[in-house]
Amino acid sequence: MAKHCHFFRLLLGLLAGGCLQDVVICPYASAEQTTSGEQTPSGLPAGWADRLFEQKVYDFGRVPAKAHAEFDFQITNPYPFDVEISRVRYTCECTEPILQKASLAPGEQTHLTARLRTDRFQGRKGSTLTVTFIRPEFAEVQLHVTAYIDPGVSLHPPELDFGTLQPGQKALLQAEITCRDRPNWRIDSLRSPQPYIQATLTQIERSAAQVRYRLQVQMEATASIGPFKEVLWLQTNESQTAEIPVLITGRVAAELEVHPPVVWFGVMQPGQTVTKLLVLRSHRPFTIRSATTNLAGLSVQLPQTAQGQTLYRVTIRYRSPASAGKYKGLIRLQTDLGPQVLEIPVQAIVLAE
Repeated sequence: MAKHCHFFRLLLGLLAGGCLQDVVICPYASAEQTTSGEQTPSGLPAGWADRLFEQKVYDFGRVPAKAHAEFDFQITNPYPFDVEISRVRYTCECTEPILQKASLAPGEQTHLTARLRTDRFQGRKGSTLTVTFIRPEFAEVQLHVTAYIDPGVSLHPPELDFGTLQPGQKALLQAEITCRDRPNWRIDSLRSPQPYIQATLTQIERSAAQVRYRLQVQMEATASIGPFKEVLWLQTNESQTAEIPVLITGRVAAELEVHPPVVWFGVMQPGQTVTKLLVLRSHRPFTIRSATTNLAGLSVQLPQTAQGQTLYRVTIRYRSPASAGKYKGLIRLQTDLGPQVLEIPVQAIVLAE
């Protein structure tokens, strides 16, 4: 029974992303083992939880009915100890909170997405999101969102999703904005959030029944590698604050993609060996020049033909140490696609015998 309890404590510790007392931790930056248990911080500053948030208030503006609208509240742990969120409450179902990660190690970052339910609600709306922390001690932080969901304005499609773009690739999407029963309504200007997002607006209809505009957005994939989420703002003539947000989403692919992005060896017995497979893919042929790791017991076997291909399968093996604990490390791959080294995190939990 004691062994099973130990198993579940270790497994829950990994799933929570945090540390457990008396569990050995091997940070990504080094494979050196540490044996100190987690320390409970003393003398926390007043408002310590508020300091995790860059922004706590957001106004969506005048959102078209059924358009997609969401905002990410960034959360960063600036402290030398773990912090953990237990739940997020909200005061209005017009806003759905989505928490990316509940536990943050020192220096780690995540976000809480506030997603507006424009398909179910209309008019002036506001919601308070209460984020509850249980570690290092109990605390609550309130985030506030407001919006006006305009039933007379529609956006089709509800967002501009560019999908996956290769670095440097250009892509063009368009949408239609329609306003019904307001013949004097117009869009006076637009405001692009980034220089690599260029937008033009053309009026295509004006009548007593409706006004329609065509919005064309050109995206050049010069943003950082990974997903992007931006908002293009359209200024109307109804008031200085009546800006319409248009959500722009997508992803800039890396020159070299790896799957899985994090290798999880699972829960292991001391001295056990587990084999995993990494798949590397690029849109142009490349060569793997070297592979190294900072985690003892981990080996990387490159394929015999490691040059001039667009896809490789790399075998990795991990022999767990004799000591129980939670182990982390990195695999570093160097290719001829550029000077940047590809770093792949690896994780494992070793049980006591």
